[in-house]
Amino acid sequence: MPAFNATQAGPVRCTIGAVGERVHNAPAPEAGNRGEGLRLSPRVPTPVQGAQQSYVYVGVPGGLQTTSSTATQARQSLGRRMWKSGNGKIKLHTTTTTQCQLCCNMAALQVLPVRPAPAAAPGVASTQRSARQGPAADATKPRAALALVAIGGWVAVQRRHAAAARAVRGAEGEVSSTSQSATTTARRRLLGAAGAAAVAQQAPVLARTSKTPKPPQPTNEVVQTVDGIRQKRLGNSDLVVSELALGTQRWVSADFNAPDEAQCLAFLDRAVLGSGVNLVDTAEQYPIPSDNARPEGLCEEVIGRWMAKEAGRRRKLVIATKITGGFNVTPKNIRDDCEGSLKRLGTDYIDVYQTHWPSRYSPQANWGQSLTYNYSVEEFGGMGMEGASFEELCSSMGALIKEGKIRGWGLCNDNAFGLTACCETAKRLGVPPPISFQGDYSMIDRKSEENGVFEAASPVHENVGFMAYNALAGGMLTGKYMDKPAALDSPSEDAAEKLMKNPRGRMDTYGWGGTLYRYRSEAAVEAIAAYSALAKRAGISLTELSLRWCRSRRGCTTVLLGTSNMAQLEEDLRFFQNKDPLPRDLLWEIDRVHMRNRLPIFSSKHVDSSWQGAGEIGEPIP
Repeated sequence: MPAFNATQAGPVRCTIGAVGERVHNAPAPEAGNRGEGLRLSPRVPTPVQGAQQSYVYVGVPGGLQTTSSTATQARQSLGRRMWKSGNGKIKLHTTTTTQCQLCCNMAALQVLPVRPAPAAAPGVASTQRSARQGPAADATKPRAALALVAIGGWVAVQRRHAAAARAVRGAEGEVSSTSQSATTTARRRLLGAAGAAAVAQQAPVLARTSKTPKPPQPTNEVVQTVDGIRQKRLGNSDLVVSELALGTQRWVSADFNAPDEAQCLAFLDRAVLGSGVNLVDTAEQYPIPSDNARPEGLCEEVIGRWMAKEAGRRRKLVIATKITGGFNVTPKNIRDDCEGSLKRLGTDYIDVYQTHWPSRYSPQANWGQSLTYNYSVEEFGGMGMEGASFEELCSSMGALIKEGKIRGWGLCNDNAFGLTACCETAKRLGVPPPISFQGDYSMIDRKSEENGVFEAASPVHENVGFMAYNALAGGMLTGKYMDKPAALDSPSEDAAEKLMKNPRGRMDTYGWGGTLYRYRSEAAVEAIAAYSALAKRAGISLTELSLRWCRSRRGCTTVLLGTSNMAQLEEDLRFFQNKDPLPRDLLWEIDRVHMRNRLPIFSSKHVDSSWQGAGEIGEPIP
């Protein structure tokens, strides 16, 4: 097919629409009106760089014939008339005399061929003509529409799910007129004229090759409220979890203040039977720390004994557990370790089965202060490189779901690359993608919001729930270490020794205090002091501010909280039962503190020149 010759094309009629709004026709700009783009209807928000909405741009130049659906060859077809300017805007000069500009976040470019018939295709608005368009083109000549679609994930999800299938059924008359009308309207709003026409054009192919998919269900949707605790959908699944969950890492552990089994059972009674909590998070590796008397796996056994006390308790609980990460994640171990967890829990299914950390190398999995990818692992190998591939991981989890041993699966301590790679690999293999992502998250650790995890997990993209742990930063965000610093930060050995003999919490111990040193960085301590002042000004505790802030975040599905005693659990319940949102001015002040140092826990003045690329716990840095 010959490439599009812009000099042969007539003037252009353009359509711009915001996703979720009706498509509006806008007149093409005056010839020579460079850089201003189209004049939009007042009902259509003006597209600006960094806008949160996606836009559809449709130009119909006469005689356009596309050679490929890829952006690269689209650029080749248009020669130098399409380029990316230095400010990130996408400019398209469609003819030598008429210029149009689209300023939005361009996630992808597609060339969608359309052959307009004399009558409009079902669900497609007729293209109107204006005086600027000149004489009508010969209807017998092949024509096409050039559609540059800023494809947000919601667009892609809708294409993959019910909308396309319903559009096909509607075109074939297999659905009621009401359903067909609703589908056509939604489809028209979603893709605009060109996209809807392309779908209608491909209806016969789709009808032969596609199965009716399950309609997507948005993660974080509030499904119900029980005893003041909101319960939200977890990923694209039927699982509904409380936004406050019981974290069990230190249950029945060797810690000095760890709750014993009787206390843990009481926590379950109070939170699950006596309130609106239904999610408990555990792992085959819990408790931590463990010893001979309190071995790994004991936490799962405690939960199993609680469920066995009374018929029906299993149905009241959503259980998330984990397989130990790194090179332990292999197809064989995924199955064997899952069956081990099932046995300890005394149940025949696990609701959410997660990898504790990635099977591959990832800087997010070292719990230290590294954020930079280490390329040397590609050349020399490294811990986790021997684990399962994305294909093996997704296939193994899919097999467990098919057998009914797990209802869904997820990732912990991973990153945006791992999440999206797993989601796309699963879809390619035809198995269920992950429904959960668990990560370190608090007011002093907002990396998941800013490194792509929340974007990837959004309902409009991969539709994955987010479970936050360490929302109180190892106790630092309770304020208990403000009057006197943690033992390892004490100015003298005598002061440190006194604190360790009577520790206020984990930060006053060698083990946890050293492991969680990221929460004690100078920048973190400075931020915590500022947040404490904001809490005091608002008349609430720093703990309440920290937890209600997490609860307010749009991308956070649930917060996993560990408690040492019943008083802490009662306090947590009260904070999450508070229906009042934090004042907008207070949230802005929190953001202002955050802007001074966006990654305080990844800052440190302790790094010695002799450490040669290692952090305080031996992790590679920077």
